[in-house]
Amino acid sequence: MTIMAISDIEKSGSWYYLFDEDGKKYKTLSISSIGDIVSVSGDSFVAESGSWVHTYDKTGKKINTRSAR
Repeated sequence: MTIMAISDIEKSGSWYYLFDEDGKKYKTLSISSIGDIVSVSGDSFVAESGSWVHTYDKTGKKINTRSAR
């Protein structure tokens, strides 16, 4: 399955659900491992966890970390 872009991320309980352009859920991520999602673009999303900001690709793989302070 090739994921072209993130169309939506939904939060439910302790989980984030990532959806593709067709509205199909393709990934489930734990909120405790990701943090709070603060930004979403077609190919990536950004989450803040404590004093760190992490950038993830559309598959949920962490691609960058930087200090939030």
